[in-house]
Amino acid sequence: MQHEIKSKMPEWIWSDANFSMCLSNDIDSFFSATLLKKIKNWNISHFYDFSSIYKSNQQPKGEKLIGVDIALEGNAYCFDNHVTLLNAGDTPNPNSCNINNILNITRDNYFQKYCMGTNMLILSLFSVFDLKSLSDDQKIFLWCVDVSYKGHYSNYENDRNAHSTYIEILQLEPIADVFDRYSPDDFRQFIKEYLLFENIKVNEAGRLTTGIRLDLVQKLFPELELSLPEEKFIKTHSFKLGKANLPQNKKLFKGENKRLFSSP
Repeated sequence: MQHEIKSKMPEWIWSDANFSMCLSNDIDSFFSATLLKKIKNWNISHFYDFSSIYKSNQQPKGEKLIGVDIALEGNAYCFDNHVTLLNAGDTPNPNSCNINNILNITRDNYFQKYCMGTNMLILSLFSVFDLKSLSDDQKIFLWCVDVSYKGHYSNYENDRNAHSTYIEILQLEPIADVFDRYSPDDFRQFIKEYLLFENIKVNEAGRLTTGIRLDLVQKLFPELELSLPEEKFIKTHSFKLGKANLPQNKKLFKGENKRLFSSP
């Protein structure tokens, strides 16, 4: 990652503090958490599926919790790739590791947003792999997570420019060479083969489960621990789904929707 952007990331991500992680329900969150497990030795202790929050019955005590591919407000800790600012002048969460916050991306300049996965952010920050040494299948997988490849093939010049810009910012050029050798259909076929569109769920026994072919992903990255936690997860909160009008600023958003927990 370019030093100018990297230096603006929250300081806590460089610390040796022992955090635990809250996982959400897709491959971007899980693969990102897997990378953080390897880098930081952090464990998954919570799970959020947009209707409920679950807590592991083996949750470590005395650790701070971070959201992985989950945008959090206030001063909560998280890695994410979402646009959280409604308008210029809104105050971002200072503990959110999010390029869109650093670059002040809002509704007004939304089409300049960072539009790749949280996994790419983490790869770029921590240099998990020697990107030059990755195979084509490994590179394609990384681009398929959160369909990060799409911007390159967009019909809109603005999307293609934004995609190129963030490849440069994150210094992902060593894995961008696959765009010269493969088509959008190749990426779509890869997603189908690995079932990357499947969600992670909690089954009736309280165990995390998924249709994603984690066995195939494990073969791609043998140095990672690509298995869901085996412990039981217990539901602690449930939420009702509803609709709310998008206001003009974040302050009004909070004021008019005091019971709002999540805004997809």
